[in-house]
Amino acid sequence: MLKKISLFAILFFIISLFFSECNSSHDGLDKIGFPLTFYQHSGGKCYHCEDVSFFKAGHLLINIIGYILLAYIISSVSSFIKCKK
Repeated sequence: MLKKISLFAILFFIISLFFSECNSSHDGLDKIGFPLTFYQHSGGKCYHCEDVSFFKAGHLLINIIGYILLAYIISSVSSFIKCKK
């Protein structure tokens, strides 16, 4: 169980950081989340910034569920391969 939790945490943080965009210092957007963007921030350098800045808890929940499933699949496949040897 600890192996699955640590695999989930590694997947969540590494994939989220790998696919994040940090462009608010150059008139762009900060985006975090993969496959669904759950956080987006403009840095306040736009008109109507409240329209482009958001946090979507539903997208975060979907990402977490996806990573949990992926961690379970990877853990199950690795233990299946170990049992075959």
